[in-house]
Amino acid sequence: MMIYTRRILQLEYEKFGKTAAYGSRHFLEADFAVHAIAGDSLWNPEMFRNHFTGPKILYNVSKCENIYVQFCDVNHWECYAFNLREEVIHILDSSKSSNHDGVHPGSKHHWIVPMLARAMQECLALFFADWSGDVTKWEYKQPVVPTQSFEVESGVYTLEFMKNWNGTKCTKLLNPGCIDAVRTDIVMDILSIKENAAELPSFVQELMKQYI
Repeated sequence: MMIYTRRILQLEYEKFGKTAAYGSRHFLEADFAVHAIAGDSLWNPEMFRNHFTGPKILYNVSKCENIYVQFCDVNHWECYAFNLREEVIHILDSSKSSNHDGVHPGSKHHWIVPMLARAMQECLALFFADWSGDVTKWEYKQPVVPTQSFEVESGVYTLEFMKNWNGTKCTKLLNPGCIDAVRTDIVMDILSIKENAAELPSFVQELMKQYI
């Protein structure tokens, strides 16, 4: 997941780097959520300064429309999309079965979201002098999203939510019938990552050419 998150950041630049759309979305690696949930001595916002203001981030993260946070709870992945313009947190969970955007009263998200929101607020307030919002007071919703058939697919769905959630829906077809093609796309993206020091075997390079 970590490698693919870095690849998504690269793809954003490759697709939108010379347009006004670049910098509208930001993606955090999974260790942000892990440390935020662990809390106490395991949480220190300074550990994540480069995730928000590193030399390879060419935009102001506090001005993004959405910041995506991924988290694995035991064996299930989900994505939390922080919409900075509308001040709402969208819970993108492929195990959701209801057809409304409410969060079930007994849902784990009622304790996960406040912890992530507190960590997000600490980072934005610490790293950006002009940040004036308070993420801890934002509303959170759990919109209807494509649902998985098997638990093992939750990571794939989470990555696709990060890539294709536009604030109201997932813009790319995602269902059990296309899951193998989605997996293939993810593998190809990872193999194409920039600054990869490893030399791919010639047969892999040929397969990649055929796929493209």
